[in-house]
Amino acid sequence: MEVSKIMELVEKTIPPRSISLAEFKGTLPGSCDAKYSQLWAAFRSLTPDQRCEVEKLLTVEQRSWLRSEAHRMAMLSVRQQSRAHLEDTLLGIYLGYPDANAEPLDWRGYAGGLAICFRCAHLLGLGPEVFESQLQYVCQEGVHESVHGFLAAPPEKQQLQYWDFREETGDHGIIFRWGQLSIPEAWL
Repeated sequence: MEVSKIMELVEKTIPPRSISLAEFKGTLPGSCDAKYSQLWAAFRSLTPDQRCEVEKLLTVEQRSWLRSEAHRMAMLSVRQQSRAHLEDTLLGIYLGYPDANAEPLDWRGYAGGLAICFRCAHLLGLGPEVFESQLQYVCQEGVHESVHGFLAAPPEKQQLQYWDFREETGDHGIIFRWGQLSIPEAWL
């Protein structure tokens, strides 16, 4: 697949903000989740140079969406006992890496995403190797450094609560949410 084709897929996968919010708050699994997995399958099929080029072309908004949608996939990874969904989650978090001009809240969200993945890996009986397995697809050195730093951090800094996230259980399974944000009805 060519870089232009994957960028077209990114454009098709990432909906306008109003639709994105509705899909994000929709039922798990939803059609947006299948599109997300297809995007990562296509991304993994690129050559290393092509993946690096795609990383450079992603906009701030696209990175933010990839990081946010990853939270849905994290919940699905546990609900469906799926390593593949966790791997998609990790790529979303990694490529959602905030840029140099990002707000502190973006960095907190990024680290919280890593904590969510850490919790999911634990619940799936996986170790740090799942984090490493997806780093091979990412070019940005900052991502590699941040992931290795997170994995080497004291246990309290690997916890959801440290980054202001919480874990709850609804009728359909695990839910991760930031701060005091309400839980969408469809997730329960």
